[in-house]
Amino acid sequence: MIKRKTPPDYEKIRLRLAGLCARSEQCTSGIRRKALQSGLSRAEVDSIIAFLSDNRFLDDRRFAGAYARDKAALAGWGPYKIRMELRQKGISEELVDEALASVDEETYSHTLAKLVESASRRLDLSDPSDRNRLLRQLAARGFSLSSISRFLDTEEY
Repeated sequence: MIKRKTPPDYEKIRLRLAGLCARSEQCTSGIRRKALQSGLSRAEVDSIIAFLSDNRFLDDRRFAGAYARDKAALAGWGPYKIRMELRQKGISEELVDEALASVDEETYSHTLAKLVESASRRLDLSDPSDRNRLLRQLAARGFSLSSISRFLDTEEY
C-alpha cells in the first residue's frame, strides 16, 4: 500500500513558527526557508511572514541587533564576520549597519583582549611567525588587521 502524503496543515505550521519566533529572534529568510520546507506554497508562506511581521513576532531589525550583540559578546566575533553572516541571512545593508552600530567599541576591544590573552599563553608573540599566526586567527574571527595591529602595538604581552 502506498502512503499518500497529506497536505501540510497551514494553521499548525503558522502556530509552530509563531512559537519559534516567540522563543528566540528569527530572521525573515530563516522563517521563509522553514515554511517552504514544510511544504507550503509561496502564497501561504508570504501570508505567514506577513502575519508574523504584523504581530511583531518577526522583525529583521530586532533580529540583526540581537544577533550582532550576541555574536560580539558571546561568540567573540569581530564586526567583519558579523557583517558577513548577517548578509548571508538576507539582512539589508542598512539594518546590518544599524546592528553593528548597536555594539559598542568596548565590547570588541574586550573580546580582542581576551582572545589575545588566551593566545599569548600558547604563542610567543615576540616571534614573528607566532604573531602572524595570531593575526590570521583574529582576522578569521572578523577583526580588521589595523585594529589587531593597533591593539598588539599598545598592549604588552
